[in-house]
Amino acid sequence: MSVPMHEGAVMTWVLPDWVKLAIADSLILFGRLEQKIIEIAWLLKDADMKERVKTARAPAYDNFQDIIGVMEEAADKKFTALSETFEALAKSRNLIAHGCWLMVDGNRPWVVWHKFIEDDASVIGEFFEKPRFDDFLKRAEFLYDMCSKFHHMLEEELGKTTSALGRLPQGK
Repeated sequence: MSVPMHEGAVMTWVLPDWVKLAIADSLILFGRLEQKIIEIAWLLKDADMKERVKTARAPAYDNFQDIIGVMEEAADKKFTALSETFEALAKSRNLIAHGCWLMVDGNRPWVVWHKFIEDDASVIGEFFEKPRFDDFLKRAEFLYDMCSKFHHMLEEELGKTTSALGRLPQGK
């Protein structure tokens, strides 16, 4: 939730290492999730090189919705929770990646992003503390694991390989 900064707040550009590492961990994991989603989309579309490039350039949310659509059609069931979870993760990822990070009162990470601009007299942002990072990572890890299994199953079933990344030892 975006909030104006409280009166008398002490802000600093100096971020503790745990904040820097949490930002890095979040972006690395989301990047891996996005890679899996792109490769699943390639498989489902039986994409040639031109379609692969087009898919890779599309927003992650659009590719994920395409995958969910195929799954919903095959199962004749809605997967609303998956869609909503990915949408929330994508929004948080954008905030994490594109935000201007500060510390408030010495111990609270706060992120300002251009979407919060309301005027030129105040600074509006969101607190992004450890529990919020932990929640992001937990949900992203779950989706990554699910997508990895689905990706592997599709490659095996279709007898196709999407990239050399699949030959790397699995790890996180």
